[in-house]
Amino acid sequence: MKMSEEVAFGKWLTELRRHFHKYPELGYQEIKTSQKIREILTELGVPFIYPVAETGVVAFLKARSDGPVRAFRTDMDALPIEEQNNVSYRSRHQGIMHACGHDGHMAIALGIVRKLVELKWTEKGRGKILFIFQPAEEGGAGAARMLESGALEDENVEAIYAFHLNPGLDLGKVGVAKDVSNAASDMFEIKVVGTGGHGAHPHVATDVILTTADVITKTHHIVSRSINALDSAVVSVGSVHAGSAPNVLPSEAVIAGTIRTFREEVRKHIQDTMKEICSG
Repeated sequence: MKMSEEVAFGKWLTELRRHFHKYPELGYQEIKTSQKIREILTELGVPFIYPVAETGVVAFLKARSDGPVRAFRTDMDALPIEEQNNVSYRSRHQGIMHACGHDGHMAIALGIVRKLVELKWTEKGRGKILFIFQPAEEGGAGAARMLESGALEDENVEAIYAFHLNPGLDLGKVGVAKDVSNAASDMFEIKVVGTGGHGAHPHVATDVILTTADVITKTHHIVSRSINALDSAVVSVGSVHAGSAPNVLPSEAVIAGTIRTFREEVRKHIQDTMKEICSG
């Protein structure tokens, strides 16, 4: 590829990623995101199936010569987060942001499609390549919905390549994992219910704030105190909501967070231990 072509291609990728970043959409609401993807696929002359699992897209390139069927998968949805970055391509949708890199993932996938088209892969390559644009990765079981749709049933896919942005890698480098690279993710929500009261009279109320703090402390001890040091696991509390006034004891508190594990046995142990903590 000539230098001028490389520059043009890089500019195209950057503009594409920034477009997705400016207009983020939540899971199963990726209407305009999906539309943009389909517009580009149409411009490149690449056939696709839509809708899949409501807003998903499956595109494909088939070579003249027979060969293996492989797939690239990318996610499409954003997160319910207010963007604080002061950049020209800042999110235009209040309270929604591409904070997990899915804007970059979509740009990468479409970049692969464009490059294969420009290299005339369908004439020179072998087999078939699918491009899976999946909705609702951030909760909502988008991957399961894509499989349940039947869009891949007739495809004997030998391998699916997923990718994720990693700011820990130097610019221009791509990392490949020999084994499992990303943990299974579970979300949890714990509601602590008691009797509210005045802050000056805690003895006649049930202090859910104190109980909540105890639950959080014990939850954070699960990995360090009951998981084998050779097993990787994470339990993180990311949200705590209780009360609205400094002198009033609330009657309810809500704790929410995430669990990350690599083995089902560890996953089940953490879940069971959290249930024990909550049951007292």
